[in-house]
Amino acid sequence: LKLSTLSTTTPNISVQSKKPQFNRPYSLSNLNSINSIVKQGWLTKMGNNVIKDWKRRWVIMKTERLEYYKDKLDVSPAGSIPLVTCHVNTAEKVHENCMELVTPNRSYYFYAENQVELSSWMNSIIVTIARLMEGLVEGQIEPEMIEISDKDPNVTHRGWIFKQGKKGMGQMKPWRRRYAIINGDFLYYYNEEKDEDALGVINLLLCTVKISSQGAPYFDLITPTR
Repeated sequence: LKLSTLSTTTPNISVQSKKPQFNRPYSLSNLNSINSIVKQGWLTKMGNNVIKDWKRRWVIMKTERLEYYKDKLDVSPAGSIPLVTCHVNTAEKVHENCMELVTPNRSYYFYAENQVELSSWMNSIIVTIARLMEGLVEGQIEPEMIEISDKDPNVTHRGWIFKQGKKGMGQMKPWRRRYAIINGDFLYYYNEEKDEDALGVINLLLCTVKISSQGAPYFDLITPTR
């Protein structure tokens, strides 16, 4: 995937703050599978505060994320953990029957009622992450789109770039101006800044970046599929 930050035929465009975007889900090969519940039950979670107190939470693991709720009947989760950026460890030194979910930003600690429940949760998480990564690498699953606003703390960069299309041969492939946002571990690109729906999304965890053979300001994002 070839990208460029400049163009000799298009004047420089100032990067403006992007308006709040409320995006519909990105096209998925298996939407029902993405939204399905893999496992659910009660766990006790360590708070992300100075006291580090423990509170019982209703936990639902889906095929892309783990959500935890203050009550089993709550509609909205108190928090969500993306599984694609996560790995799980035992944390017996923190609490008996405890596991640690490690993400790029922080660690989450949960403990189960007994060792059997802990093993069941850890095995389910490991298998779910493995299936998710396999689907992403093979292109069977694409990340769902999320709401992106001006104040989203996960947005690390936004602005205009030029992206080379898939159609054509070699240097004959057309270049098109796209508005791009890096949100967490994903790069979303849009036809126009005001658009609500992204044209595509790139999982940055599964790609490498290098300066293109054309030299700066061109660079390549190399993914498992292109």
